[in-house]
Amino acid sequence: MTRPPNGLPPLAWILVLAFGAVADATAAGWRNPKDSMEFVWVPPGSFVADVPRGTNQPPDFVSETIAFPTGFWLGRTEVTVAQFRAFVEATGHATDAEKAGHRWTWKEPGFPQADDHPVVYVSFTDAQAYATWSGTDLPTEAEWLYACRAGATTRFSWGDDMDDQHVWHRGNTEAIGTQPVATKLPNPWGLHDLVGNAWEYCRIEGSGFALRGGSWIRCVTYVTRGGTPTDNLFAAAVAPRLTPFDPHPRFPPYPWDDDRGFRCLKRVQRWAARRPPSPMVPIRVQTPNITVDLVRLPAGEFVMGSSDGANDDLREQPPHRVQVLEPFELGRTEVTVAQFRAFVEATDHRTDAERAGGAYGRRPTGDYRQGLCWRQPEFPQTDEHPVLWVSWRDAVAFCAWLAAETGSPCRLPTEAEWEYACRAGSAGPAPGARHHVDWNLGWHVYNSGVTTHPVAQKPPNPWGLYDLHGNVWEWCADLLHFDYTGAPPDTQAWLTGTGQRPGHPEAFRIIRGGAYNRPPDLMRAGCRYALPEAYASNVGFRVARSLSP
Repeated sequence: MTRPPNGLPPLAWILVLAFGAVADATAAGWRNPKDSMEFVWVPPGSFVADVPRGTNQPPDFVSETIAFPTGFWLGRTEVTVAQFRAFVEATGHATDAEKAGHRWTWKEPGFPQADDHPVVYVSFTDAQAYATWSGTDLPTEAEWLYACRAGATTRFSWGDDMDDQHVWHRGNTEAIGTQPVATKLPNPWGLHDLVGNAWEYCRIEGSGFALRGGSWIRCVTYVTRGGTPTDNLFAAAVAPRLTPFDPHPRFPPYPWDDDRGFRCLKRVQRWAARRPPSPMVPIRVQTPNITVDLVRLPAGEFVMGSSDGANDDLREQPPHRVQVLEPFELGRTEVTVAQFRAFVEATDHRTDAERAGGAYGRRPTGDYRQGLCWRQPEFPQTDEHPVLWVSWRDAVAFCAWLAAETGSPCRLPTEAEWEYACRAGSAGPAPGARHHVDWNLGWHVYNSGVTTHPVAQKPPNPWGLYDLHGNVWEWCADLLHFDYTGAPPDTQAWLTGTGQRPGHPEAFRIIRGGAYNRPPDLMRAGCRYALPEAYASNVGFRVARSLSP
């Protein structure tokens, strides 16, 4: 059987074999058979940008949230010389520079270029013609900026300072020309050269265009032709401001130049857009008795903690950048009553609550009841409800059993993994939110009837994960630390120290996500609480799995 290219998931490859160049919104990657361009999935979400209002000169800008409800495919790199040559040979296209008899063209740009360099000396019209031929489009300026930022709120997707590991610019190209694509590090969503190497054409209203991303000939000390000093042209290129079309002061006199290129975009088919808005395909883990669906999450990086200025809880400070060095998998939902029952029946496990003779808790009717446990909570639960009254040790025991049954490294997620999954590429308190959590995202004290609900009844987040906001708190592997001072720079569990609180001899473990009987503000992605390793009426868990032992 033909093997999937580039690590394309088997399901997506079957669809490509069956339907040809269909951009499937559930696949992790897609290759356009027309020009062999590799595309990366940009997940649904939103960001805040300054957009021009009215026709004032200079324009007046107002902040707006720009949403991308279905996500889209974007070229992993800029279009290369080899790809553009294939287009010319197939169509006989002559570029605007060639038709004008210009000295320099895409074939002879005035400096050495190989097949894997980004094509330059192409006009916006040339770029549009290529996109039409390849069955794609050019990104809008908003789409380009959303993909470039990759959920970050810093100046660049990797931080506030220019980084030679990510950017080709005047300082490291010696101003002698473009460089091969994808030889610098990608952004967190796997896209190369969005900053530097070649400016990229973006569509804006009407027939206008914008240039985004900086180029090989720009740098932080560059002075424009008119003599106006610019402190950082790259910052201007990736700043969250959508600019009106003004060709005279912003662009050189030619409609092409030696540092202008482009990349292509593919929007999902209508039938694909109706699927759950996640680029991640659920992975089914099965034992003889139960099935657990996991979602594979990509490597990347994010800012952990409250970085949106909407919360001053010291437990969520200081915000810090976390590297997700390897992909991992996380339960699509919280572990259900049925799944936990299968574990108990297979192992004769008795929960900490059962060994203690049951818990003592308050029912929604207001009276108190003794003997509560996962089998008999304070309100009715079906097999599809999240399991309750399980301690941290009970959750660890379930994961160990699942690991033994499946031969794979199942475990509790770390706190950093949990927040990375919850944010799903966003930087606010929830995907698509800037300052406040949408109360409709999850089950909380004001909409739950003070009871749990079956899993997966609320919409998933952009990565296809359910109930990360509300329903039940979820155990994480980490011990309690009061704040993020000294936190790991990656997603490993933070296990130094005792996890104790003053006056409490027992260790506390982190819980995340809010619960059915707690206010909606606690559903924020950055919100962190802790409990002793014992059980509670509003705490459950979900499973994580490493891809390597």
